[in-house]
Parts: sequence; structure tokens; C-alpha cells
Amino acid sequence: MEKKLIKEKVNYKFDWTYGVPIDKLIHDLNILKGLGVTEIEIEPYESYGTADIDITAFIERLETDEEVNKRIKRKIEIEEHNKRVKQEQYERLKLELGL
Repeated sequence: MEKKLIKEKVNYKFDWTYGVPIDKLIHDLNILKGLGVTEIEIEPYESYGTADIDITAFIERLETDEEVNKRIKRKIEIEEHNKRVKQEQYERLKLELGL
């Protein structure tokens, strides 16, 4: 099975509001780059009538082999469970209908 792209949030305290010096931005971006951050999302929102932004850093990476195996195992478990439930429903209906 093909590996999926994983997007993980990186906990980083951004203090980029109310006039951030360029040197501070560059410093923070260098730290984030060193952590492997590949994307920064800046989401505007309103809270109690005040406009604000939420800044979140993310790392995008491929699943590890272990994560792929867990995902495949979980998918198989779900499929087997669904198959059992359908079979039980079928058997119950057969009994109810006297077939």
C-alpha cells in the first residue's frame, strides 16, 4: 500500500503580533526550519468583536512503515467487523422471516 502524506502540528509559541521586528521573524523561521517545519498556516478569526490571527506550524512527511502497517491492520479489522455485523443481520432477518 502506498504511503500517505502526514501533516503534524508543531507546538511553537508564535509572538508575531503588534509589530514584529524582521530579525525576530527570521530568527523564528530559522528555528522552525531547523525543526523540519514545511508549512505555516495563518488563520484570521474574530473573538468578542476583535480581529485576531491563529498561527500554526506543520511538518509534512510520509508515513513510516510502522504507521502504514498499523493503518492496513486497522482497515482489515474494520472490514472484518463490518462483514461479521452484516452476516449477523442477515442471519437475524432469516430467522425473523422464517427462511
